[in-house]
Amino acid sequence: MDFTGGPMPGPPGGPIVANLTPDQEEGIGAWSEDEFVTALSSGVRPDTVPINPDIMPLKLTKVMSDTERRAIYRYLR
Repeated sequence: MDFTGGPMPGPPGGPIVANLTPDQEEGIGAWSEDEFVTALSSGVRPDTVPINPDIMPLKLTKVMSDTERRAIYRYLR
């Protein structure tokens, strides 16, 4: 898995998955660790765009501890 995003596997016309790489332009590279943690807990990206709960497992990330969310950020970085 390369976390670069793109069309979700399955039937054509499905949702586009976000790029979770450290890329500054296309990924989450411009996000601070605090912004990432807030996005996973609130369901809203730093640019105020809501995160699609059909693609991102927000029910799970919202109940994680900040330590767990920070670990995900550090893994992706």
